[in-house]
Amino acid sequence: MATSKSTQCEAAQAKKGSSLFGFPKSFKKFSLGAIVVLSIAVGVQLYQGTRVTNNDQLVAVRQENILKGLEAIERSFTLRSPPPSVFVGFGSCVDIFAKAIPLFKKLGFSEPDVEKEHGVLRSSSNLLEEFLFYFKKGAAAERYVSNGELFDKLVETAKESDDVKIALGGNAPVIAQRIAKNGGSVVLGAQNAADLPIDSRVVPSGPFVESSDIHLILEYDKNEKFEESSATRANRFIVHSDRYNPVLAGLNSFKKALAEKNSPPEGLVVGGLQMMEGYEYPERRRDEHFAEIKELLSEVNEKTRVHFELASFVDEEILQNIKESVIPFSDSIGMNEQELPNLLSLMKTGKAISVSDAYPRIASVLDQMREIYKLTKAQNYPRLLSRLHVHNIAFQAIAVRKSAGWRKTMTATAISSLTAHRHADVLSFLTQKKMDESFSKSILGLADGRVHLNPEKPVSCWEETIAGDAFKICVAPVLVCRNVKQTAGGGDNISGAGLLVQL
Repeated sequence: MATSKSTQCEAAQAKKGSSLFGFPKSFKKFSLGAIVVLSIAVGVQLYQGTRVTNNDQLVAVRQENILKGLEAIERSFTLRSPPPSVFVGFGSCVDIFAKAIPLFKKLGFSEPDVEKEHGVLRSSSNLLEEFLFYFKKGAAAERYVSNGELFDKLVETAKESDDVKIALGGNAPVIAQRIAKNGGSVVLGAQNAADLPIDSRVVPSGPFVESSDIHLILEYDKNEKFEESSATRANRFIVHSDRYNPVLAGLNSFKKALAEKNSPPEGLVVGGLQMMEGYEYPERRRDEHFAEIKELLSEVNEKTRVHFELASFVDEEILQNIKESVIPFSDSIGMNEQELPNLLSLMKTGKAISVSDAYPRIASVLDQMREIYKLTKAQNYPRLLSRLHVHNIAFQAIAVRKSAGWRKTMTATAISSLTAHRHADVLSFLTQKKMDESFSKSILGLADGRVHLNPEKPVSCWEETIAGDAFKICVAPVLVCRNVKQTAGGGDNISGAGLLVQL
């Protein structure tokens, strides 16, 4: 009787004292169990792989829909004719971008034993301690270096790096350039110089100086390590040793250009005041500079919208000057998520908060915006604040008082979001993961309801009452990149783009 091939195989294996799969019989039960476990594991892995792939595809589709939705809003916008005229002050500089940790290694700098705020950096130890303070929190900061020799050494070493970048810098010039690129007419209240890489469409008021002030932008990536410490997010630490910006070198010519204009401009922007921190003025000279700013703003035509662009401050005397000389004459304020609580603290207590949450919840940001409006309204300032714009790594939020007549808030929010993405993103790797699928309007119970993000209509807008006034609030997600191209200048570009739409 003939035997089958399978029977012959089994017989051969039995003769060898082995199981069908080539293992000893004593391991047969174990082997079959292992095979079952292995099969299950492979199946689970294949399922998980499929699930991850499907999730990635869903995220990609979602991101594409968000981008298309934002771009559709952008395409529907046409700038008014003639274009808005905007005067932007103060100061100008050249930005030199360098990677912070490699630069420190080249200079032989080590991680300090302590992290500490100094405000003014007088030595390399001051620099490293203050850098570490902000680096570990992933927070942006800008500080004055009073030690000229140290600053020159930093700049010269940075220039030797293969990946060094040089660009236009300073709040005012970057805002001015963005407004000009987007079609606005701009006068910049700043000194001009041959080495200043300014757009030809921007008109500096002057005076002309031999060379520009330099700002060194020390950048770092998320999770980058400085020996034992690591950064919680990508950001920058800016140092400068300015000569012209702290003394408002362009102010007089700026005032003259404003006075000579036939009709009042639609907008006037004040920025760059953080460059007055740390500078060693003759007695009371800084107060005199703020008095000059106050005089200028108090005389601005009521038809001109005044926007103040906040920055990183630790000097409480300067913050008091801002509270007394700038905020009372501002219609609009722009700031990032870390400057927002600093402004709120200033309005509440007169004191600064040096570092805040790097990734705040949307509801928390909205609550702080509401509180700032209530506090400013209670002061009966000459100009009642009517617009707040918070630009964040994950989202844009703009709140406007409806009676003030700000235009196209939804469009401004969408264009701000796209500007944020385009400024930071070098490879178009979209990772819209920081903004929630939905968010509460308030943590403190200042507004009811929850907002759900619709990728096809990515700008969420609603109306509510704040301190008895009707407001419109719009929030949009930001599609950020995995590999950040540039951290400095993001807020200035965003503010300039959003403001122009609404003038």
